[in-house]
Amino acid sequence: MINSLYCDDLTTTVDSLEEAVELHRKAKERMAKGNFNLRKWNSNSIKFMEMIHERSDEKPGDIDEENPSLAKLMIGNSDEIVMDKEHKVLGVAWNTELDSISINFKAVADLGNSLEFTKRNVLKVTAKLFDPLGLASPITLQPKLLFQRLCTSACDWDEKLSDEHSKLWKNWLSDIGNNSTIAVNRNCFWQATGRIERCELHGFSDASNKALGACVYVVYRENGTIYTSLLTAKSRVAPVKKCTIPRLELCAAELLVKLMNSVILALDGIINILERHYWSDSMNTLYWIYSDKELKQFVANRVKKIRSLSSKTMWKYCPGLENPSDIASRGSTSAKLCSNLAWWEGPEWLHGPQDYWPMQPILNEPTEDSLSEIKLSETKALLCVDRGETEVALERIIALQKYSKLSRLLRVTALVIRFVKNLKKSTLENGELQRNLLLTMCLNRKRKSIGNELL
Repeated sequence: MINSLYCDDLTTTVDSLEEAVELHRKAKERMAKGNFNLRKWNSNSIKFMEMIHERSDEKPGDIDEENPSLAKLMIGNSDEIVMDKEHKVLGVAWNTELDSISINFKAVADLGNSLEFTKRNVLKVTAKLFDPLGLASPITLQPKLLFQRLCTSACDWDEKLSDEHSKLWKNWLSDIGNNSTIAVNRNCFWQATGRIERCELHGFSDASNKALGACVYVVYRENGTIYTSLLTAKSRVAPVKKCTIPRLELCAAELLVKLMNSVILALDGIINILERHYWSDSMNTLYWIYSDKELKQFVANRVKKIRSLSSKTMWKYCPGLENPSDIASRGSTSAKLCSNLAWWEGPEWLHGPQDYWPMQPILNEPTEDSLSEIKLSETKALLCVDRGETEVALERIIALQKYSKLSRLLRVTALVIRFVKNLKKSTLENGELQRNLLLTMCLNRKRKSIGNELL
């Protein structure tokens, strides 16, 4: 119960009707000790609802209409939910008859079409989107990208959108209005009828110049048959400050390990996960993760985070055309996403044994882009000069016999000293020219004879 409570909501699942009845009894008793009345019970089991109805005066699916929840007020219109079949669970619509969860965009589309097309209203409508699992993240990415473009174009908050931006906004509203509902099975193991033999998690990451994408799939085996299902996904708009694609791919990998870690924490004690696998189509990212060389700060910080949440042996290469997270990083229309099996079930080879998985290249071989992020080690050279026996005379550097005036000789010698200083990447002020020259002349053993000859 402790791990299943969120604020004042208890959301959990059991394997049998008997366990559900026992959970109801214990939950009511324990909450009553703190003077809490645990009510508004709902279940996909009609028998369970009938049994708890017989034990109490509570009606199945009882909703307090006088005090609607914040989620109900902010997220969706109650008129669009059939209350005898669908209910809000942590803000997500749950159909207890079909045992499915759904995302309804109709209210969002109607709101967007009723408002003037301005930057303020784009943000207002975008904030209405509620998809905590990220199942529709390729769809919700589009208005986020548009809002970023409006911010970079210095558009005023209440200024009417340009024709180009208005067209993009109108097309997106039309798309979600025509395909307003996305429904998936609540139980990710809905295909299993018996005992699950093996359960794994597979995560994919990808990036484009627009956004980062990551998605996690559960892969389980029953009676020799392998099933897959999308658990969660996330997309994030790329930063406004331009960044190279290899760095964005690395950021997507970091996003994936964080998303995978949240899944592991949520499933802890509920499902026994035997293995985790991380897939990326970026050879640069995989090289940095596997490499032990010292990297530049931007790359090093993200590689450190990735290694803290995963082992480098868990990372594998996936061809770009077979990477489902590419959809999350580039976006999609609702019509295409609903029928895209690659998004909902992952690549085809996930349904087969490991022999069907992509052939792995040598991941410790650097590419040109990956080498550019390797921190070069500083090499210091020590030059020792023996000045005890030999000393370079001034005549070997400057032909003294060519100058008839001391002032001209001093000037030429000062320029030579400046040139040597510049080669050493140091600067020499104009006021130091004559002082360094006189010092050089004084150190020359033949300075007196040279002076006599010139004078």
